[in-house]
Amino acid sequence: MVTYNAPTSVTFSTNTVISTTVLIAQNITISSGVTVTCGTTTCFFVAQVFNNQGTIVAYGAPGEPSNYASGGGGGGTGGGGVVVIAYTAAVGTINVNGSPGQPGVTATGASLVSPAIGGTGLFLLLSGMSVPEGGTGVGAAGVSGPAGYNGGGGGANAFEAAQGGVSVVYSFSNGNDLVTYVIQGVGDWWLSNVVGKAPPAVTPLPMVRGAGGGGGEGANATGAIGGGGGGGGGGEAVIYGYNVVAGTIDAMGALGALAAALEAVPLALAAEAAEEA
Repeated sequence: MVTYNAPTSVTFSTNTVISTTVLIAQNITISSGVTVTCGTTTCFFVAQVFNNQGTIVAYGAPGEPSNYASGGGGGGTGGGGVVVIAYTAAVGTINVNGSPGQPGVTATGASLVSPAIGGTGLFLLLSGMSVPEGGTGVGAAGVSGPAGYNGGGGGANAFEAAQGGVSVVYSFSNGNDLVTYVIQGVGDWWLSNVVGKAPPAVTPLPMVRGAGGGGGEGANATGAIGGGGGGGGGGEAVIYGYNVVAGTIDAMGALGALAAALEAVPLALAAEAAEEA
């Protein structure tokens, strides 16, 4: 019903950033070598035939922003969400990896800034599954950014670092219940935004996404180095079809950053000297 009066065919033959949350067509094709980037945290592809021969990339919840005045690096962006509902679905390559944290920099001042956590993630999981916890940032004198669920915590010099982003989880007893919830959300979106009829009860679009990383917080003096940001957590892909052609789905969390890139130099030199000895 949703695809009945939709465009017959939508083909991506060049690299494209799409700004629509839900793309509906009878046939959706992504040509080989082409990258389609989601301009929203979650992209929904609804079709009779979905044929991805290229790559889909999605970015999720933002990390805690940098506070360069106090030297802190920003947390990485979480991976986004990709949802495909089709009769026949060729998965292709889907990338919902988190982004790495930003390194700390030299502080131009020393003022305590209340840390904020990275952006919140959202996951649809089956009963018994859980969202893995991100890494805890390492800080001086035991000061560190606690891990969030999915997003990593930032590092710190003297002040408290930001926590990694937390995650909201919708749990379902089986795969059919999960898919039904997703389809109900898409159907209610279609009724409201395409048909112009508001249903009496609305199931929201499940905007699945990874959590953002916590930021690295400040240095204790002007000229000191602030902490590096935590990495963003991986996102989620939901693929449903009667016929599914296997592909590659990457949903990895990213690494946190060092206090400053220059700190890697003496560590590397020390390791080299040890090898020579």
